[in-house]
Amino acid sequence: MKKILMMGIAAIAAMAMTDARALSLTDAGAKVPEAAEKPATMAEVMNQLSEADQLKFLATVNEAIAKMPISEDEKVARYVEANTAAVKAAANRTAMLAEIFATASPAALAVINEKFAPAIFDPSKQLSAEEKKTAAEAIMKVIESRTAESEVKDAEKRNAAAVLMFTRADAGLKDALLANEANGEQMSKWIDASVKGGSYKWLVGSGEAVNKAVASVMQTAPDALSGMVLADMAAAGTDAPFSDAVMDANQYALPPPMNDYGLNRIPRTLNKENKWYNGAQRGDKTSEDDRREPSPYFGQGTL
Repeated sequence: MKKILMMGIAAIAAMAMTDARALSLTDAGAKVPEAAEKPATMAEVMNQLSEADQLKFLATVNEAIAKMPISEDEKVARYVEANTAAVKAAANRTAMLAEIFATASPAALAVINEKFAPAIFDPSKQLSAEEKKTAAEAIMKVIESRTAESEVKDAEKRNAAAVLMFTRADAGLKDALLANEANGEQMSKWIDASVKGGSYKWLVGSGEAVNKAVASVMQTAPDALSGMVLADMAAAGTDAPFSDAVMDANQYALPPPMNDYGLNRIPRTLNKENKWYNGAQRGDKTSEDDRREPSPYFGQGTL
């Protein structure tokens, strides 16, 4: 009787899981524009999709962001927000991480690799160098398998960005991961340019707008996966989940506050001629015209 009862509970749980992921990819398509703008909507849709459809939906959202007629810094901010929400809600976070490195823009990856790195390994678990190496190699195999697909552009640079993420998590992983790369010497130079020189020109090119966008979002974005667990990453050659190597989801469940970040943040500029220059107060004149912004009222939170 007890066995029958347990089987019934398991069946109900399975049905609940099926219902929770009952949204079709076609229906989800109608929410792509909103998901591209709002992380909460991205997470809501992801939680209703199957594992395979989650990956396809993220790719569609990233494609939609690329086509938006908005500034480069707004695009990078939206990529970071949408892709962070996606990996948090993913049924398979390893596969989702691979989808991110395959479909997010290079400029977004310049930010994402730095923001994701602190959450890859949990320092309290005291992993050995060999355990970290085994796990990182397993994850890189999944990423490289995805970036090798025909529609992905600049696969080698995207792979280098992923290696860079692991290098930021543990510097000792760089040589171990690059030893498996055909063009490891060149990739090492790219990684050194970012780690030692803070340059991402190898990844995003020399375009001034894109480089400024990366720098802007890098400064304002919170650590994207602080309080996040990549708990299903499996070590190579084993069936065991990699949960012992990453943050505990029960202990680190809440993301940091999104202070001064995203599309609702206070506008910033280094151009003193702009009215939204962050060193000026409302009411100051600019050389553009003689109009003055309204005087601030008590308790107003913007400059």
